[in-house]
Order: sequence, then C-alpha cells, then structure tokens
Amino acid sequence: MTDIVRSLEQFSSSKGYVFHYGRKAVLNLIDTGENWTGATDTIYFLLENRKIKPVTNTTKTNVKGNSFDGVFFLVKHSDLDLNFFDETGEESTGKYTVNIEPLLVVLKELQTYFSCTLIDFEVVEADDVTDILDMNADGLMVKFKAYIPE
Repeated sequence: MTDIVRSLEQFSSSKGYVFHYGRKAVLNLIDTGENWTGATDTIYFLLENRKIKPVTNTTKTNVKGNSFDGVFFLVKHSDLDLNFFDETGEESTGKYTVNIEPLLVVLKELQTYFSCTLIDFEVVEADDVTDILDMNADGLMVKFKAYIPE
C-alpha cells in the first residue's frame, strides 16, 4: 500500500524541506530536535497524523484504494516581533511578505509534483498561520483529502 505519509515525505525530501510527522504535541518539539536549523529560510513540512479510509469497489468485495484526510503545515521560523503586513512597519518585512507569500509557491509545487501520479488530491485548503508552535512559525496550514488507488 502506498501511504500518504511516505509520499509527502518524498516530496519534501525532493525539494530540500525539513519533514516531520506526528501529533501536534510532537510537531511542537521540532525546535528541540536535530532537524531544527533555526534559519529563517528553512521550509518545514509538518504533517499531523492522518486518517485512513479504505475505499471498496462497487460490490464491496475488494479494497480498490485508500482515502486520506489530514492537515500539514508549510512554515518558516519567524520573528515574533515582525508585523503581519504593514500595520507597524514596512510591508516588505512583514510576516505575510517574508514567510507566508513564498509558501504559496510551495503549495503550487506540491500540486504540480503529484499531478502526474496516481495520487489524487481531491481537496486542498490553506489558511494563513502566524506564531504557531514553540518554534514561532509562520506559513500555511493545509487541510487535504487525497485518494491513492491500490
């Protein structure tokens, strides 16, 4: 069985992103582990535990694939004191411009990467996030639903 965790890990590795998988409490500890660079240009792909739902054929006699629901974060380490956009400083140095906006390109890369595979991302919804986890990260929280045939 092809698992979405390994597929997303492979995508992250191919792009040079730091991949981490686990519950939010585990993801929150990334800044204490060996994968933590502390650099503001490092992109972290943090995948929370996913749900698996076997999909059967029309006669319900065989599993034809698996559907996966989950959440991942595409984030960069940030400065807690940065303004969000331009409310207390320059737009060019705000969290949106420096950390969130560049990750929209990464989200597009993910969709392109999987477009020529059997993995079908049925839903991809992203929300901006700032100052999350102990590592003080800004970026995107992405909810997804993907189908992988057997």
